[in-house]
Amino acid sequence: MLPRVDNGIMGAMDRHAESLLVTEAEAARLLALSPATLRAWRRAGAGPGAVGAVVRLGRAVRYSRQGLIEYIAHRAAERTKGAS
Repeated sequence: MLPRVDNGIMGAMDRHAESLLVTEAEAARLLALSPATLRAWRRAGAGPGAVGAVVRLGRAVRYSRQGLIEYIAHRAAERTKGAS
């Protein structure tokens, strides 16, 4: 396998995009859920997809790290409201 060559701005964009987006498996691990649960929620328009965390790149599905953080914050706020 050839080493990755830094293409200047494109290489920097690739590295930045890698830090912004995670795979479905990584998102599931971050949320302590199964990938199947994320797929079911995505189809139903629920879960992280409901706050815009899902990014489609062709057929590939990725999750925005920021969107996952917002989803977690949203769920925490809902639980806090329900506990009062």
